[in-house]
Amino acid sequence: MEKLVIAGVDTILGGNMAAWLSDRYEIIGLTFGDRVQIAGCSTTACPSRDPQAIQAWLTATDPHWLVYCGPWTESAWNPQQNPSQYLNASEAVLPWIRAAQAIECASTVISSDAVFTGPWMFHDEASDHFCGTAAAQALLQMEAAIAACSPATMLVRSHVFGWSPTTQSAGFIEETLSQMYAGRRLNLDCVRHATPILATDLAEILHQAYEAELSGTYHIGGAERLNPYRLGTLMANTFGCPYTPAAPLEPLTERSTQFGSGETSLQSLKIRKALGCSLPLISEGLESLHQQSINGYRDQFGSTGTRLQEQLVA
Repeated sequence: MEKLVIAGVDTILGGNMAAWLSDRYEIIGLTFGDRVQIAGCSTTACPSRDPQAIQAWLTATDPHWLVYCGPWTESAWNPQQNPSQYLNASEAVLPWIRAAQAIECASTVISSDAVFTGPWMFHDEASDHFCGTAAAQALLQMEAAIAACSPATMLVRSHVFGWSPTTQSAGFIEETLSQMYAGRRLNLDCVRHATPILATDLAEILHQAYEAELSGTYHIGGAERLNPYRLGTLMANTFGCPYTPAAPLEPLTERSTQFGSGETSLQSLKIRKALGCSLPLISEGLESLHQQSINGYRDQFGSTGTRLQEQLVA
C-alpha cells in the first residue's frame, strides 16, 4: 500500500480526503491548527516551518505522495475565514514541495478559486482576471513559486464544501445548517458565484489524477455555477429543514472587490479531458453530503483514529 502524507488534515478537504482514501493508502495526516483524529489514519501536530526539519521528517517518512491543504482551501463563503492567514502561503508551502522533490515524491498543492473575480464567468486555467486583494495576490505568488521550482507538482484550484473533521471549528455547511435548524434568518447573498464541489468528490478526482501522474495547473469544480442563496435553498430541500432568508438585499451598485466575494466560477474542461471523467452536479454532491450525515461516515472523525507520537522539531 502506498503512503500518502496530507499536510493540513485539519482542513475540510484534508480531513475528508484522509477519511475517503484511508482504504487505498497508508495515510499520515499533519495538522497545522486543530487536533483531529480520523479512523484508519495516523495524525500528528506539525508546528514546524523549518525547512531542514521538514526535509528530515519527510525523508524519514518516505511517502509516495504529498498533498498540501492550507487554510485557503476552505470555502471563501465561510464568514469565519480569515484571509490574512493566507499572506505567508509561499513561505508555508515551498519547504514541503522542495522536500518532496528531494525524495522524488509526487506532490499536489490545493489553491483556491478566490484568486479570481468577475465580471467574467467560468475562469479556465489561462484566465488572468485575478482578484486584487492581498490574500489573492499571495496565493498567486505561491502558485508561481511552485511552478518555478517544481513543474511536476499538480496545482489545483477549487471551491470545496463538506463536513469539518474537527469539533473546534465548523465550515460553511455546519454553520448554515445550524442556523437553519435554529430557525434563524439567513443572510445568504445572490452576488457571489462559484462552482462548489463536495470534498470527497474532489478527493476521488485527486486520487485519479495522482494515478495518471498529472502535473501543472488544473481547475476542479462542480458542474454547476451557483450563489450562496441557491446553495442554501438546495441544502434546505436536501436536509428537510426550514430556510428563512433575511430581508432582501439592497440593490448592487458597485462590483465587490473583496476576497472571494465576486465571480470565482471555474471552467474544468482540462481535468475532464485529462481523466475522461464527468463532474458532479450540486444536487448529487448535496445528496452525498446528506448520506454522509446518516450512514456513519462522520463517525470516522473522532477518537477512533490513531496518533503518531513523533512531531517535527521547531
